Amino acid sequence: MSRSPYIPGVLAWRTRSGADGRLQFTQRYSLPARLLLLLFLPHCAMAVGMLAIGLACLFGKPFGLLENVPYGMIPIFLFFGGVFTPLTFTMQFLRTSVLLDRPRGEVVHTTGLKFLPFVPLLPIRKPNRVPVKDVLRVQLEAQSGKRSALHEYRVALQARGERDILVAECRGLQQGRALAEELSAFAGVPMKDMTGPVARQRSPEELNQPLILKPDTAPRAAVAPPSLVSRISEDAGRVTVARTWDSRRLAGWAVALLVGIALLAIGLRFGHDAPSRPHVPVRAEYSASDPPPPSLWPWRFGMMLYGLVEAARMAGIATTVLSGFVVLILLLIEPPGRRLEASREGLRLRSRYFGIPWTGSIPVSQLEELRVDGPEPHGCQMTAISDARVLHFGKGLPQAELDYLCARVWQAIKPPG
Repeated sequence: MSRSPYIPGVLAWRTRSGADGRLQFTQRYSLPARLLLLLFLPHCAMAVGMLAIGLACLFGKPFGLLENVPYGMIPIFLFFGGVFTPLTFTMQFLRTSVLLDRPRGEVVHTTGLKFLPFVPLLPIRKPNRVPVKDVLRVQLEAQSGKRSALHEYRVALQARGERDILVAECRGLQQGRALAEELSAFAGVPMKDMTGPVARQRSPEELNQPLILKPDTAPRAAVAPPSLVSRISEDAGRVTVARTWDSRRLAGWAVALLVGIALLAIGLRFGHDAPSRPHVPVRAEYSASDPPPPSLWPWRFGMMLYGLVEAARMAGIATTVLSGFVVLILLLIEPPGRRLEASREGLRLRSRYFGIPWTGSIPVSQLEELRVDGPEPHGCQMTAISDARVLHFGKGLPQAELDYLCARVWQAIKPPG
């Protein structure tokens, strides 16, 4: 078990390591959230200053101090300072912590203010104490809702007759599994993994067993679909699955890019002929000595052409930027060289991210789970999990094809017999 206070990818500090039988996690904010909270520091200083001025006037006025401050301003200073000072302090320093205390046999969930890392949490309400024997399981689930884009997984304790006790939010499946397994092993309760299409509950003894020792949880055989998007090859017991380009999607965005460039060229070319918005005269501008023309349609027609040119230019800019960005992402992140190799040694995934080659591997002795994730929360994809790495392959492929690929991969890595 790691003893480091900082856990990469987990929005919580390990403030007690568990060496003395006490394991504690205290909430921390992500870097974007901390940068956002810095914007409220001037408001915090203003609220504290107003409260200080109000109190100084309240107690100093009877002794002839602060005579320049009107009496009518004292209630205003006290009201705004008294309301916004605790509000801004709460926004800056509010934290929650979860303590698993094995010597006392209880789980303590505390909400309070933490001003400095080495200063204990200052509770603002009564801590919630739950006996350890009432803890049923550790639950790992995918985050849903508006915050799922930033923090994807949450680890919580489920207790008998209590609401779920949130321990931490994690940015990745690997970090969430590691934290959930640590809590499960420390508390001696099962871990329930709800990130896949089917919820799976495992005891602490089963958490780190490789998949080859759990054939009952291995992927089942599946029939190949009529047509495959990916390419499958087999050589001397090694199965290679190559993810190909989605040519229709790439062609559609390429056509959109060409249309955007054409619109932009039209807007830039004819925009030079009408650099400023044309003026449509009105009859009130004319007099008896300067009669109006028989018709104002030539000016109105010029105004319509000017609007069309401006619309073409703006549409060209928007279409070119959007479609160019999508085509660039398709070319760099989803190249045809994305391959998954499966053999008796394990899994090896070769891919590219922004043009940089990347290789990830999981030995068969460390592979704990091989599954197909459903449409939620990340779309259909094959997932291979170990303690050190999580590999994803085939995102966006049909469910039937992913089931077949998962079965073929398992047949390639499982021991004979």
